[in-house]
Amino acid sequence: MPVAHGGSAIDCPVCMCGVDDAVVLPCSHQYCGPCLDLLLESASAFPIACLAAECGAPLHLSVLRARLSTVQLDALLDKAGKAHIDAHPNEFRFCPTADCAHVYRPGPEGAVLRCSGCLADVCPACHVAAHPGLTCAERREESDPAERAYRSWKRENEVKPCPRCGVDIQKSSGCNHMTCAVCKTHMCWVCMKTFERGGVIYDHMTRAHGGIGV
Repeated sequence: MPVAHGGSAIDCPVCMCGVDDAVVLPCSHQYCGPCLDLLLESASAFPIACLAAECGAPLHLSVLRARLSTVQLDALLDKAGKAHIDAHPNEFRFCPTADCAHVYRPGPEGAVLRCSGCLADVCPACHVAAHPGLTCAERREESDPAERAYRSWKRENEVKPCPRCGVDIQKSSGCNHMTCAVCKTHMCWVCMKTFERGGVIYDHMTRAHGGIGV
């Protein structure tokens, strides 16, 4: 078992046990080889950072290349790219065509973009298929019966759009601090005000709404 300079055993930041099959990261922290591989393969937050206490150093691409196969690395980079796009909805959007992974930049109402992948015409303002001759509001009003029924269901079940990326959110329980599952924006469910960090929302909810809603 590896031992630190002071004589105490070194624990893996993943399994919290003595390091086995040690891998030393550029930040000097040691991991069990299998634990590090699991951390990389299951990553859902980016950049992937060292889990050691008070570290948080991003893992170098060289570490990923050394531990992952080409297929695994490509899948991880695709996941990281999607996470970046989802977290920046005012800068990037995926083509609304099913199974098309091409990305475009949002634009003004009335513009029409042609996807370079599937060649579909897209409205860059409301992020659906282009609707020439109709404003975005008119398009929503004249949508098909299924969409009208869904809008009615949303009103009846208090489903609200994320104020940053627009994805629909439903609150089932808990306090009024909500976090968008797509773009990770923190918000107050009562007024839908957004915050960069979750902790400050509680002061806002208490001050503005008389409590946190539990």
